[in-house]
Amino acid sequence: MKVLIRMSVLTVLVLIGTDPANAQQGDSPEKPPVATAEDLAGDWIWYGPAGIGELTYSGDEQTFQLVQNNGSRSWGFKAHIEVSSHEGVNFLVLRNDEGKVTYRGIFKLMEGHFWEIPPSIGSGHPRPPELRDWHRADDPVDLWLAAARNSDATSPKSNLA
Repeated sequence: MKVLIRMSVLTVLVLIGTDPANAQQGDSPEKPPVATAEDLAGDWIWYGPAGIGELTYSGDEQTFQLVQNNGSRSWGFKAHIEVSSHEGVNFLVLRNDEGKVTYRGIFKLMEGHFWEIPPSIGSGHPRPPELRDWHRADDPVDLWLAAARNSDATSPKSNLA
């Protein structure tokens, strides 16, 4: 089972990164750029099965809010973040106010998306593995969807015109 999970992680990393099989013989695959907290700065949105995730990065802080499918905002948090990289893989670590690590995940920034592989990818985790595709919240399509969620009939025309 652990081998299958490791293979799945490798498959996901290849799918969202440079495929080493496409490299010319004798060439080494291009290493992905190291991401920084400044690269994450701003507002992000993710459409998940339980609702919509709203994420804001500012300095060394992350604010997360889950907007459930019924529109309620019942769960959210604020945490300190650390961004690091090891051998071309970016890591995101969240700490609470006491400095305790509350989250560790792998991520990649690519073409306006923030791809996140949460810890649930590991074997023995009670939740199924997932790959989160965060979008910039100011993307025209996401602005249009936000207007639809807020029953704003005028914004969709101006956002997609």
